[in-house]
Amino acid sequence: MLPANNLSLVASVIVASSQEKPTCVVIDDLTFLSVVNSVREVYIFLAQVMELAKQATIIALINWKAMSDRDYSLIAQLFSKIATVEKGKLVYLK
Repeated sequence: MLPANNLSLVASVIVASSQEKPTCVVIDDLTFLSVVNSVREVYIFLAQVMELAKQATIIALINWKAMSDRDYSLIAQLFSKIATVEKGKLVYLK
């Protein structure tokens, strides 16, 4: 577990880990990260991690109902696939 208020440390650990072997990163939860930091800082963090750890699979959980449409759209544009769970089934939105 890494501190949510130190995105530089979190990014460093993710990038270092992904260089050594295939990596799957699960970020639970982006909504909390955006409260502790800011949506802008979380966006920059994600963009940098995705650029530097291209081989890593990144799964991020977000409560889109807890964010403004603008903030959600900003974060969502970074991901190539977006899914939601409806009635116990995974439904791809993008």
